[in-house]
Amino acid sequence: MSKLSILLVSLASVAISCDSPTGVDRELVVQLDPTWVGGESSSRVDWSTRQFILPGNVMATLPIARAESIATALSAMLAADAIVGNIRETLEADRGGQISFNDLTPCRRLTYTISPANAETPGLSLYQRRSLASQWAVPLCSSRGDAIISVSIADAPFSGQISEEGITWDSEESASGAFRLTGMRPTYPSGLPLSPEEAAKFLYMQLGTRIIRGPDLVSQYEETNIARSAHCGSWRFVIETSLDVSVADGGSVTRDAFYLRRHPSCISDQIAVFVERDSQPTTFWSYRLVGSQLDSVLVQLNLPTRFTRVLF
Repeated sequence: MSKLSILLVSLASVAISCDSPTGVDRELVVQLDPTWVGGESSSRVDWSTRQFILPGNVMATLPIARAESIATALSAMLAADAIVGNIRETLEADRGGQISFNDLTPCRRLTYTISPANAETPGLSLYQRRSLASQWAVPLCSSRGDAIISVSIADAPFSGQISEEGITWDSEESASGAFRLTGMRPTYPSGLPLSPEEAAKFLYMQLGTRIIRGPDLVSQYEETNIARSAHCGSWRFVIETSLDVSVADGGSVTRDAFYLRRHPSCISDQIAVFVERDSQPTTFWSYRLVGSQLDSVLVQLNLPTRFTRVLF
């Protein structure tokens, strides 16, 4: 099997289907109001456009330029004729229509979704590290500038060889888990089902309190320890005054940090707000098969993974 074929077989194994559509019919473009944000959050706004500056100050193993070059190489692979597997069909099913794969280039705002897990834990395989790592989300856009595909790239060691023709690996194992591809619905031409500006407006309108830290895009593992695609992360904001809020678990809690995402799916039309539960795990077990034996590694958690929804 050629290196090109190995790449494409690997691509087929990591392409994932997006959630089914739920009736969203347009993308809401929001410009920030100075009354919504202050402190650090205000300093992260480009006030000429009234948009947050993304991805913000992130400490990435894989530099942003490298993530863009990987996405560019993947676009070249998608444009190639000798596609192995059902990658194109899967992406078109995600999008809900045909895709012209010949003119896709990285564009729009890149985002970086922070993982709560310590992907550098000794004993993890390369695939486990990539699965647990933080992720870049790079939109691939058409010549019109609309996001067509979102590429989630693990912030972990990348061993592929990049060229004008695409990416090659020596084996499927070295490629496994390096990235995911998701077709974007036409209703989200920015490549983000929920923009940080829309999330900030929603939170301010619900709470009436200024945001002073954020936005930070985090992976909300919840109870499953399974991350969503990078473009489906939750926006975390901190407000200037802690508030008592009612929660789905019953009663109320006092919080200053809030997490916002679309709910129940990444492309639902509803925005949900979550807060951290009082009790949080500090570790979890990650499992893999080694031959016929089940191997386990205890992984440290650096961020919350248990949440409850805020009731308004």
